Amino acid sequence: MDSSPAPPAAGRLRISGRRGPWWSALVAVVLLVVVGIAGCGGDDGGASGDATTTTATSSDGDSDSGAADDPDSGDGDDVATGSDPTGDLADCPAGYDEPGPLEAGEHTGFASGDQDRAFHLLLPDDAADAPAPLFVSLTGTVQEEVDFMAQSQIDQLPGAGWIVVAPVRNGNGRVWGPWDAMRGTDDLAPNPDTTLILDLVACLAAHHPIDLDRVFAGGVSIGGTMVNFLLRHHPDVFAGGIVGSGNFILTEPADPQPLDDLTVVVAWGGDGDHWTGCPDGRMGEQYAEEPGCVSVSFVADAYDAATFYADEGARLLACHEDAGHIWLTTGTAWWAEILAASPRGTTDPLDPGDPPAPLECSTTPPDA
Repeated sequence: MDSSPAPPAAGRLRISGRRGPWWSALVAVVLLVVVGIAGCGGDDGGASGDATTTTATSSDGDSDSGAADDPDSGDGDDVATGSDPTGDLADCPAGYDEPGPLEAGEHTGFASGDQDRAFHLLLPDDAADAPAPLFVSLTGTVQEEVDFMAQSQIDQLPGAGWIVVAPVRNGNGRVWGPWDAMRGTDDLAPNPDTTLILDLVACLAAHHPIDLDRVFAGGVSIGGTMVNFLLRHHPDVFAGGIVGSGNFILTEPADPQPLDDLTVVVAWGGDGDHWTGCPDGRMGEQYAEEPGCVSVSFVADAYDAATFYADEGARLLACHEDAGHIWLTTGTAWWAEILAASPRGTTDPLDPGDPPAPLECSTTPPDA
């Protein structure tokens, strides 16, 4: 349980090539690019990271709200049950503000943050008899939303009673395009991706019985970075989440909030969880020695994130597996079970038991 890889070598960034008088300017540009480029997520077999989506494999609906009877109609008994929605339709945009459950599948035309957004929704097969936990799935740059849910097996969570929503990226990132997950603390402009995710949580609860004390987010690479951003900025909404090989830098809020109500999994792909690329788009370790190209260690960010959450009093589970820069599917179902039993405000010491092999986990940060 306490086995951890050796700490990364000093420095996360290596820039190769002969240095000239232009070096300072180039370093400034490359540093800005690399923290974004580092957000490439998933494996190299995924589709390109734009906002185009495929149809969800579990979809049996369309982009319209599912028609259903008014949940307030019936025999006059107004007592809420475990299967009643837990939110308010006033929190939904036009087209999504009619009573009734939304069907599983791909949905479009969701107005949020002055943008037209889309999302994929996965639902349990059986009708709920109690409010369900909600998982917000956030892909990286390479994989499309549905591809990521399949590779990570997040799409299997509805079988364990979860509702899963996967927002579609819209290229809003300040530093790296897919997600607006990295900002300086002085950048207080509205964040359209955070707005979308919060709007989805509120609106889905108006259509389904969601336990608002068990709302979690999980993602890989720049999606994991977005999880760091959400947990640090909105611990009042999220009970925790899974940070899969995400950046930790540039996720700090201007007004930090207490995080001791959270349960956080920080996961990384072992000592080989790093990425190499160039400002012109070339990616791969073969470019590590090319002038201007950079190598980024996600191990260092994982160490920093795990240490931070532990120091803040959050319930921490730090996990690694020798898999490289990809979501660690080995842990998905096990992590989901732990999170489902950890509503916001849980303070009991975390005793997760033994992780599935070859995953190695600890409830304390890795040794630096």
